[in-house]
Amino acid sequence: MFKVDLRGRIYNLTLGKENVLMPLFDAVINSIQAIDAKKEIDSSLKGNIKIYVTRDNENFANQQKLKSLSQSEEEEEVKELVPIKSFRIYDNGIGFNQDNFNSFLNSDSTYKRHLGCKGIGRLLWLKAFNSVKVESAYQDNNNSKIRKFDFNLGLKELIKIENDELLEEYKDSYTIVSLEKIKSDYQENLSKQLKTIALKVVEHCLPNFLSGNAPSIELTDEDSNEYIHLNTIFEEEFKHKIKQTSFKIKDKEFNHVHFECRGREYDKHRVYYCAGDRIVCHDNVDKYPELKNKIRSQNNDFWYVAFVTSDLLDEKVNENRTAFLLPKKQDCQKKLSPTSLDKEIFIEDVKEKSLNLAYEYLDPLLKEIFEEKAKKLEDKIKTNYANLDYLLKNEETKREILSNLSLEEINNNCERKLYDYHTKTVIDRNCKAKSLLEKDINKINLEEYEEEYKNIMSEVSEANQAELASYVSHRKVILELFDKKLSIQSDGKYPKEDEVHSLIYPTKKDSNEVDFNQHNLWLIDERLSFHSYLASEKEFRSHKIIISDSQDRPDICIYNDDKNIPFQSIILVEFKRPEREDLKNKEHPVDQIYRYVNEIKDSAKRDYKGRTIKTTSQTRFYAYIICDLIDEKFIRQCKERYCHLTPDGMGLYSFNPETKVYIEIMNFDKLLQDSKKRNAVLFDKLGLH
Repeated sequence: MFKVDLRGRIYNLTLGKENVLMPLFDAVINSIQAIDAKKEIDSSLKGNIKIYVTRDNENFANQQKLKSLSQSEEEEEVKELVPIKSFRIYDNGIGFNQDNFNSFLNSDSTYKRHLGCKGIGRLLWLKAFNSVKVESAYQDNNNSKIRKFDFNLGLKELIKIENDELLEEYKDSYTIVSLEKIKSDYQENLSKQLKTIALKVVEHCLPNFLSGNAPSIELTDEDSNEYIHLNTIFEEEFKHKIKQTSFKIKDKEFNHVHFECRGREYDKHRVYYCAGDRIVCHDNVDKYPELKNKIRSQNNDFWYVAFVTSDLLDEKVNENRTAFLLPKKQDCQKKLSPTSLDKEIFIEDVKEKSLNLAYEYLDPLLKEIFEEKAKKLEDKIKTNYANLDYLLKNEETKREILSNLSLEEINNNCERKLYDYHTKTVIDRNCKAKSLLEKDINKINLEEYEEEYKNIMSEVSEANQAELASYVSHRKVILELFDKKLSIQSDGKYPKEDEVHSLIYPTKKDSNEVDFNQHNLWLIDERLSFHSYLASEKEFRSHKIIISDSQDRPDICIYNDDKNIPFQSIILVEFKRPEREDLKNKEHPVDQIYRYVNEIKDSAKRDYKGRTIKTTSQTRFYAYIICDLIDEKFIRQCKERYCHLTPDGMGLYSFNPETKVYIEIMNFDKLLQDSKKRNAVLFDKLGLH
């Protein structure tokens, strides 16, 4: 048989210090439920709840005495409110009869689950208070009984029954719950102001007040006799902030109450669905980023709360009051005929209507924020992401983007979200285009097809232009960076060839590790971007497309083939440091290229899959030597190796018909200028000049 360790249960319960009033709320809700239960027997009952506040005068006096001793005579004493120590809650409800008492003795009792209760409220009492005393009169078979007991963690069985006996004279039922001696860490977070506590109790019990059936609730400070009528607080502080609307689904009427809560009891904007003046379930109102926090208001920031009630909801709530028995649309679509579907009211219909009303209410309040967001986003896109301005041309699209971006994100960093949305747009529109193009043109209306084609292609073109614009902008940045790399550094030296190399292609990597967007081979030649295999500053023996023992490391080696038999072409690229004057003291770059060519030709001709491969007499070798031509002796040596000056004088070239080797020696400035010329028309179209 299962047993429950209530001490352990209470210890494991979580009650944040900011929720210090939850035990009081629970006691008040119990009182309201007790009064409702008694009204089922006596409909003429005038429900009455009285909450008494007791302050911690003794401890406060001692603290003040210590404080006065530490103050100088000149310091002015400031009167403070005495902290609250205990609450006593009286109600004239049905009382602690045997059923209620049995439920109290059971942890996580389901006795009042139909009222939305979870059966742990009274455990929270001992989480925040040291002890609880209960006194209650109730009726048992026309006899009047009284029950008194203590509820305390210090007791062996947690409960000590002091009295449980018949009364000689009839006494009307009532209950007094005393929450005594609040624990110090919770007391620090408990407001000393009676008005503040009154407002919070009203907020928590708002559905009961909204129904018009709330009992009279009074809050009294026993020390000062200060008195607050919570029903008056509701009328004066809350009711005028409430806007009541309604909607119909089929022939059923639903009441929707909008409320702006300026207290701290809520942590989200919500729509509550109620039955019998009790909250059954809720939806979060969080469509926009601005709804993650309180809504800005001139009068005070607030949480939006709505309550939806209806005779239909009262009728369709389940016995546990945790959900509604209204059908779900997706469950019925295949089971019911179209006629039956039209007559049915689905839970999705109720929630959709309610949430739409919530957003309609909030839209005017959020309009100013949206306008501010729109202005900032437009400015940011115009300044930093001009290629994405097409996203804001359509009002529906613009609204969707603004709905998913907070003002903070727009101000700080929204690039990732913008490009995520752009990528999604490109994919969606390309899928539309593909779907259209796959249609059987013989089975569709040509005029409709042409119109749909025109519309989709317009969308695809717009999105893909943005993609192209982004890529072209990237090229512009790379060219500017390359230009700076060729300049003298702060130490008076030119950058090393590795720095230039890395800008064009990552070093010590091969094409299995580097994707298309990670390299800039287009700086040398657009055709280099498409290849079968590429190795960057890796020893021949590690090239995965041939087998070699050589430790030579060409800067870049590119293999091109269709079916691996034979190689169509092999491309070598060598970088020499800009403005390097000691080329003459090293192996001549042309000789270096031929050494690499011979190594490739002589290597074992098996690829990494074990298939035989070879170079043939038709295999072309292309080599790019990128350096600065500032040494006359070096240029002369190049000419001795059958190299000729290019017409612009900024490079040399040679072609050996016997070996099928073409070599181009290219000046860094020529590389940069040629690349700029090839891309100039693209930059011009985007206004990037």
